[in-house]
Amino acid sequence: MKQMLTRMVLTLALALMVAAPATLASQTAVAVRRADKASVRMCNQTFRDAKRAAQGLPRRMRRIRMEEARREHKECLRRAHR
Repeated sequence: MKQMLTRMVLTLALALMVAAPATLASQTAVAVRRADKASVRMCNQTFRDAKRAAQGLPRRMRRIRMEEARREHKECLRRAHR
């Protein structure tokens, strides 16, 4: 009887030790995803603003500014997902 209770307690303790990090990891992952989502939203907004600002420029300058904005947008997204 004593041996059976000891095994059950040890099994329960082991199960809790295995389950606890998984629970904490999922909460951390949710927080990271929220931060990523906010960063991506900010990158997209900056890119939209750059596109609007470039619309009033002459053709050559507009093309140059749009290329710069695309490069910056790609870099911003790359940094956001790290």
